[in-house]
Amino acid sequence: MAFTDKNFGLSPRARQLLKKHGGCWGYSSGHVNDIYGEVAFSLSRYDLPNGRQLQEEVQAAPWSVGQCFFLALREAFDWLPESLWSEEEIQCALRGRAKKKGTHACPLRLKAARLLPSQP
Repeated sequence: MAFTDKNFGLSPRARQLLKKHGGCWGYSSGHVNDIYGEVAFSLSRYDLPNGRQLQEEVQAAPWSVGQCFFLALREAFDWLPESLWSEEEIQCALRGRAKKKGTHACPLRLKAARLLPSQP
């Protein structure tokens, strides 16, 4: 059985953050190897117009018929909290439940929330 690595990339909030700074320039600043030692994908560094530099790094790499990479952004040595994947988003992605465009939650969770009675 062949294993397939999957790069889920940056969280929707991280991509939105970079989009908000439309003038940022991303360039390769490293790479991640797969289980065979081959380059799986490149990591990027982004120079924002205000002088900040953000770096893609692997936030989590759980196993699911191959390694699954979830990226987030760091500035210097600190994670940008708004760029992190939530545990729920990671679990949802691993189950293959693609989120609806424009949302950050698993569709199953959204459906369950709609079924709950509203609070007075």
